[in-house]
Amino acid sequence: MRRIALLDYARFFAAMMVLVFHYWYDAIRHGKIFSISYTPVISTIAKAGYLGVEFFFMISGYVIFFSANQKTAVAFASARAKRLYPAYWSALILTTVVILSWGEPSQTVTWRQFLGNLTMLQSRLGIEHIDVVYWTLHYELAFYACITLILLVGLQRKLPTIITFWPLAILLVSWLDQWEVPVLTGYYSYFAAGALFAIRKEEKNNLNLLSLCLAFYCCCWFALGQPQWIDTEKWLLPGNMVIIAIITLFFVFFHFLNSPGWQQKDLPLAGLLGALSYPIYLLHNEIGVILLNHWATDSNKWFVYLLVIACIIALAFLVHKLVEKRMAGLWERFFRFVLAKPIAYLESKRFWI
Repeated sequence: MRRIALLDYARFFAAMMVLVFHYWYDAIRHGKIFSISYTPVISTIAKAGYLGVEFFFMISGYVIFFSANQKTAVAFASARAKRLYPAYWSALILTTVVILSWGEPSQTVTWRQFLGNLTMLQSRLGIEHIDVVYWTLHYELAFYACITLILLVGLQRKLPTIITFWPLAILLVSWLDQWEVPVLTGYYSYFAAGALFAIRKEEKNNLNLLSLCLAFYCCCWFALGQPQWIDTEKWLLPGNMVIIAIITLFFVFFHFLNSPGWQQKDLPLAGLLGALSYPIYLLHNEIGVILLNHWATDSNKWFVYLLVIACIIALAFLVHKLVEKRMAGLWERFFRFVLAKPIAYLESKRFWI
């Protein structure tokens, strides 16, 4: 798949949506940022920033279809691991250092917690996230594992068909209230929607259009029924019509993304902004909150907000350049040994078939 500049802009925009949500609304609301108060209009707008996560999930679905289509399980899994883990490990170490050095006395990181977080499976191990934003990575990992399994059992050519019926499976499971079924929970409606847009880039037909409409329904239904994290205070979320409007805009974006004009359009700094989006997402929350509490007051908060965002972008740039790019050869060898070889062995045997 040729790199799409507009998609890189979308990644960066999604990361900034989440950053704005945490800095201007969520962290203040929950007392994590205590040195400054709400900015009424900005905080009201920032409420909707949590949907940046859903936008990320749609982008993942779109990209992963092209990454997996007609690929081997080894090639797919290795590429995803190299994309996901090095930046994550770097962010985890940096965040831990900042928490232990400048965090509040109540903030601690134990060795068990740190080692558990290294796996990215801490939520399944019953271990607390060092940074709350890591919760989304479990969904990404499960999605990648599911695609890897499909490729591993030799169903590459069936991947478009499987994805086409994915929203229907999500809907059926939700009707049964079985929300913990892997890759069939509400958040996966967004992955499915992104993947369906990718399929429709290659082939448009009534079946995948119907499935896309079903995915849109699932996305809206889940978003309006949503999250356990809001507790019982429904006012924490923007109004229902605002949520539906934003999700609709996500779908409109992907519709236009599939047009040849936008696919081939060059945009300044697109590659860099796309590359920085994942490290920004991983780094912004705990580190940013701690820096804001140390530096910001109501009188200087706008300057400090800009300074903190600049610091996060600079850290993300260093992670991208020093860890992801300069150490690319090391990660290639590491994941070839710990991941590619075992998967290649299973792929060659396929003893379960």
